Amino acid sequence: MTQGDENYLDTNEAAKFLDVSPKTLRNWRHAGKGPAYHKLHRTIRYLVRDLREWQRREVRRIDPRTGQSDPRDAHRASTGPLR
Repeated sequence: MTQGDENYLDTNEAAKFLDVSPKTLRNWRHAGKGPAYHKLHRTIRYLVRDLREWQRREVRRIDPRTGQSDPRDAHRASTGPLR
């Protein structure tokens, strides 16, 4: 299935898209972290474009020589690495 930016994904599909567990996404939601989501009636949905934007912001550059995060990413230290 091609996932266009305007498509909505449920929690399981979004977790697969981000390569995390559905439980991680639920935990992030309850903690006010993670990608933006939409509540439609009683269901949670994620827009693909929101997931991609969140991934883009969360990606850390790693210096291949040292294996350390790029110093330009120091401001992201509080968010932790992608899991």
